Amino acid sequence: MSPDKGASRLRCSFAADERGDQLAGTAAHARGFLLIESPGAWGPNALSESRLDPEIASIVATRAAAVSYRVLLIKRPGRSQANPRRRWFVIDSSPGAEAVIEGSYASDRDLLDIPLDAGRGDGTLPTMYLVCTHGRHDACCALRGRAVAASLVEQRPDLVWECSHIGGDRFAPNVLVLPQGLYYGRVQPSRSPDLIESHERSEVVVDLLRGRAAFRPVVQAAQHFARIENGSRSITDLEPLWVRGTGTGEIRVDLAHREGTLSVTVRAVAGETAGLLTCKATHPMHPPSFALQAIDTQH
Repeated sequence: MSPDKGASRLRCSFAADERGDQLAGTAAHARGFLLIESPGAWGPNALSESRLDPEIASIVATRAAAVSYRVLLIKRPGRSQANPRRRWFVIDSSPGAEAVIEGSYASDRDLLDIPLDAGRGDGTLPTMYLVCTHGRHDACCALRGRAVAASLVEQRPDLVWECSHIGGDRFAPNVLVLPQGLYYGRVQPSRSPDLIESHERSEVVVDLLRGRAAFRPVVQAAQHFARIENGSRSITDLEPLWVRGTGTGEIRVDLAHREGTLSVTVRAVAGETAGLLTCKATHPMHPPSFALQAIDTQH
């Protein structure tokens, strides 16, 4: 084994690849996102350890959390260019009600005036590809994410940003597609054309999809199993109608489908092989997963 290959085995994403950790059902739950352009280095906690005033950053984070928005720092791939005004975006990822508003800020204090109501957008929904490259949070994100960002930039240069930690370090390279809030993992540079082409057809890439942020992990997993079963690729298909426990540890998720209601029963389980789930972890854990129990169609 070469030294490089031996070193890679110590990284969480390479180990997760070998274990085959389940992607489906791992997208961080959020109603929407507040994106703040902040070039330069980010510390392990990007929002409080960046060029932003930490006191103002804390207030912004509290406001965003109150409306279930996730705050991410963003920057253009490559060398940062000095710009006195930086951009921000407020994105509502609610299915069927997606909205985007954007603006710019010259001083950090301007961030306190951002209206956290994307519903007042102008109706345009620009696609954005965010690639997690937050190496100070987890080395895998920078090690594997930057090549994907570069690949996406070659195809859609105006739509691509690097971003701070979005969760699921072991699935690097991670990509978040907005405004829909779709999380993808293990996106190698060779798959970036597939990702772009699918989204321009309003479709998902099933084998790379971690889930949609607007839905709880159990719904994300149920949608995945349903897509495998019926071949659905449409972003808008399989809307959750009802989620309930069965009393036996299983969870039944009813999904809207063109042929009727699709009922998917799953069980939360632990992955078979324990490992370090982040590069900074000190104790091995069994990765969370979902097991399909049954799929039934109700016409």
